[in-house]
Amino acid sequence: MDKTLFRPPSGGVCSLRLTMFTIRYMSKLYASVLWNGLLGNIFPILCGVRQSGVLSPLLFSVYVDDLIRELRLSGYGAYVGNLFVGTIFYADDICLMSGSCFGLQKLLDICSDYGLKWDILFNSTKSHLFTVGGSNPSASLHLRGKDFNWSSKVKYLGIYLLADSGFRIERNATKQKYYACFNNIRSVVRQQVNEIMLLKLVKTYCLPRLLYGCEIRPREAIDMKELNVMWNNRFRHILIAAGEKVLNRCNIFVSLCHCYI
Repeated sequence: MDKTLFRPPSGGVCSLRLTMFTIRYMSKLYASVLWNGLLGNIFPILCGVRQSGVLSPLLFSVYVDDLIRELRLSGYGAYVGNLFVGTIFYADDICLMSGSCFGLQKLLDICSDYGLKWDILFNSTKSHLFTVGGSNPSASLHLRGKDFNWSSKVKYLGIYLLADSGFRIERNATKQKYYACFNNIRSVVRQQVNEIMLLKLVKTYCLPRLLYGCEIRPREAIDMKELNVMWNNRFRHILIAAGEKVLNRCNIFVSLCHCYI
């Protein structure tokens, strides 16, 4: 049975009630496999949380809350003033940050010990090391005896971060997704919708892919001219293909859309 069910409460009566509820909730999870219209035998789920369950994010947060506390109280990791920012959690993605390799190894050791205690398996093949503010060092860091490789590029939450002297994000993947989305829309709708509707579809589905991650980038690092060119070229592609008459009719509409960039 999952060790989560037997974790001792650390917050008094409320934690005790939560633990009792978790035991009753998670000890009655069952599943079966549906394949080609055939339903397989029902089997119990002995570990993990219910996929797409309403309570799953909350239960997982309770599961890793003590890990965050141990990392914060360790004295290692990055700080902004007195604020600890040495770890960032997003679901099951963990980002550890430290100003030194020694401190980062201490954070990794804490995660390793916590994982052994509470049955959490960290995938070393999907874990990477990289440096912001300088070149990657030659130090060797490990987790559960497995060494990590230093990378020049790391994907985190859909954004490719580059190891460099400053904070940089690679835009090539974003551009590819933007153009792929536009081409998919063009291939599906073809001439079945008018140009105004096509422009609306492009703005709704393509623009978020083009601007994804811009919020975390310094304004001076964003090439506004390049983004404008990419955005305007797709509009011109649609309107010029539709003819001069439609181009004149949509001129005001295009001007208003410029405000989004």
